[in-house]
Amino acid sequence: MKLAVKACILSASCHLIYAAYSMVNGYLQTKNYEPDMDRAWHEAASAPALVSFGPAPSPWILPVTFIAGALLFGAVLSWKKSAR
Repeated sequence: MKLAVKACILSASCHLIYAAYSMVNGYLQTKNYEPDMDRAWHEAASAPALVSFGPAPSPWILPVTFIAGALLFGAVLSWKKSAR
């Protein structure tokens, strides 16, 4: 049981680090963005009239990667424990 808890904690920490990195990266890109309003004003006619959005990611990605990470970390922790 102790091994499973450690593996879940490691998997959760990896997911939290990834989420924090994504948020900080997006914040810094937004903060440092300087639009060129003069060029955009003159090229407004060439802008598309429709907006398209990409596909949304599957809602199963997070639980699947969490379980896969926990299994991987559990295997590594078990291997390290048996190697001692």
